[in-house]
Amino acid sequence: MAKIVHTILFGEDIDSSRQVYIDNCVCQLFLIRHDDNAVLAQIADAIDKPAVYVLLNRETRKAYVGQTDSFKKRLQQHWNKTFWTEAMCFQANDNSLHLTSIHYLEAIAYDLAKKVGNYDLSENTQVPKKPATTPQHRIPAEQFFEYVQFLTQFVGCDIFSSKKEQAKPEQHIFYCKRAGSDAKGYLRENEEFVVLAGSELRSGECDSLKPQSIEKRNAFIKVNCTQAKGKIILKADYTFASPSAAAAMVVGGSSNGWTRWKDAEGKTLSEVYRK
Repeated sequence: MAKIVHTILFGEDIDSSRQVYIDNCVCQLFLIRHDDNAVLAQIADAIDKPAVYVLLNRETRKAYVGQTDSFKKRLQQHWNKTFWTEAMCFQANDNSLHLTSIHYLEAIAYDLAKKVGNYDLSENTQVPKKPATTPQHRIPAEQFFEYVQFLTQFVGCDIFSSKKEQAKPEQHIFYCKRAGSDAKGYLRENEEFVVLAGSELRSGECDSLKPQSIEKRNAFIKVNCTQAKGKIILKADYTFASPSAAAAMVVGGSSNGWTRWKDAEGKTLSEVYRK
């Protein structure tokens, strides 16, 4: 069955902090960037409620799984910790999560993340334990967690997704060659876009790119690329939240990824997947 997923960006950048939710679903996600202090004032009231949450750093592959009766207060407690770059907060928009539910959700989220093994969970100094529950409470929580997994994948995070599930043989490869860039990658089923190792990024940025976006791009390049003889080369495959986010990083400016990425026959992503 088709899902309608809504995304509200709290900034002008495509990678800004955001709220993500699905029509007719109680689960909603707030994804908050650690460097986005301004967003807290906008959403303070909305996140002042029970939640299961994940603090993570996609580059260093470190994460922390937690729960709280007020994510607003807990986030303030975590703000000075340096290991994380973004926080994913999962809440019920109808206030149906209670203390037992969030403790149970924390435990199953931690167990799955540990089993998948994509992230180092050593920041969790104590292993969350499942509380005693009845089917009346356990079944709704497990159904809620299915949406937690979906929304996590939707924003491009693989903490709950096994490597085996991500493997895609014979990918349809697309290319981006503009202003000195020479990159290639492929689209995943959830519309994330994977840029492949060895792709060459543009060495500069468009004049219209805002200073904050330039800082983010420079930080990305520092961590994920090698630089030699004027070339910026991606060291390993990197998954972006969307084709446009991938294209923007490659060309150093805003770009419609659905028309920017083209396959060997010159067909755009839009022509291949949307028509």
